[in-house]
Amino acid sequence: MIRNIHDIKIERRYFNSIKEDRKTWELRYNDRDYHAGDYLLLREVEFGKYTGNMIIVMVMMIQFDYKDVLKDGWIIMSIEKVDDISVDSFLKFFTDNVVL
Repeated sequence: MIRNIHDIKIERRYFNSIKEDRKTWELRYNDRDYHAGDYLLLREVEFGKYTGNMIIVMVMMIQFDYKDVLKDGWIIMSIEKVDDISVDSFLKFFTDNVVL
């Protein structure tokens, strides 16, 4: 199964919560066709500018069937942080091992 890496911006307060394992979900508009098994390259932003901080998480599960709570097109992703690997090392591994 080929997995995707989605490069997305995330506000500092949410970035830190994920980094500190206090936030294990992400609410997003599904404009990128997210799937369980995809990776999110989260790039921290503050005041609309990139800080240079990044973290990688894996999408474990997607919830989209809460029509009474979520507006059309919105999803909740259960995420798990990819530990002990640099972003550069991860991207190199992914590029070297996935045939597109």
